Amino acid sequence: KIWSESYSVERSSEVVSINRHLAFKARESLRETAHVLQPDVSVYYPTVFVQLWRELHCTPPGLLRRSDGKSWFTKFKGEPSIDDGGLYRETTATTEVFPIQLAAPIWKLLVSEPLTPSDFAQFDVATGQTLRYLRLTAFDSDAMFASIFPDQSFTCINEQDQLVELIPNGANVRVTLANRFEYADALESYRLHQFDEAVACIRNGLASIVQVDLLPMFTWAELELLVCGRPTLNLALLRKKTEYSPDMDMQDTLVERFWRTLAGFTSDEQQLFLQFVWGRSRLPFSEVDFGSYTFKLVRHMSPSNPDEYLPVAHTCFFQV
Repeated sequence: KIWSESYSVERSSEVVSINRHLAFKARESLRETAHVLQPDVSVYYPTVFVQLWRELHCTPPGLLRRSDGKSWFTKFKGEPSIDDGGLYRETTATTEVFPIQLAAPIWKLLVSEPLTPSDFAQFDVATGQTLRYLRLTAFDSDAMFASIFPDQSFTCINEQDQLVELIPNGANVRVTLANRFEYADALESYRLHQFDEAVACIRNGLASIVQVDLLPMFTWAELELLVCGRPTLNLALLRKKTEYSPDMDMQDTLVERFWRTLAGFTSDEQQLFLQFVWGRSRLPFSEVDFGSYTFKLVRHMSPSNPDEYLPVAHTCFFQV
């Protein structure tokens, strides 16, 4: 309730235009060049995110605060319709979920929870192993240490493949057996704080929609769950929010087979099913968060051989 009430200001809706064909091509191209960083977001490939940024980055944040569940309407270029919630559902900070993939340390920093060396396992295994080796290994002599770390200085390589000095003039300070603990501490401190600037930008973005002062009330796992939803499909919840066509009911043989088949899917297959029928990979967090949406299961009457008929989904209306 606290999370929901922090962004309840009513404003008029924006209309954004999205070219889904360009976004699809961008996704294919990015598989080849995802490791290349561009200095200006305007030269990035036209993914859905980049197209939304171009449309909305000049929009006052207040216009995105709406209690009716529509911060903006999406118009698909070259397609004669306006969506009934599609892209909006995936990208707005309301009770809808956005399954963004962030490492646990990022969520921790968002709720002002300090990182510890154990967090290296989530984003930098090599550094974690190096720190343990430096601190726990009983080196026999200076010569032995120098043979293992022959040219190591008080520097490291950052995420942009640039050399960073861990202390003033660190490039000219050799790591020795005597000062190895100082080097380990400096390296650990840098790695644990290397995301601070990026996380601060994320928090500033959140601050335009929600009250970030409330974030420390949640654990990092709770915040991830609120934003991303559950990674597994809650079949009991989905069944509660299901409507059937007039010629069907919950005891219908076809319905029972449908739920039995869906329960037999793997987690990945269930997410693919949800994408097929609703254009998203995760359900809302709770029954209340569904709002007016219900899953609609409809019997399709066709004179053709039913064994050769494929299911038809209407993602805007959560129907199959």
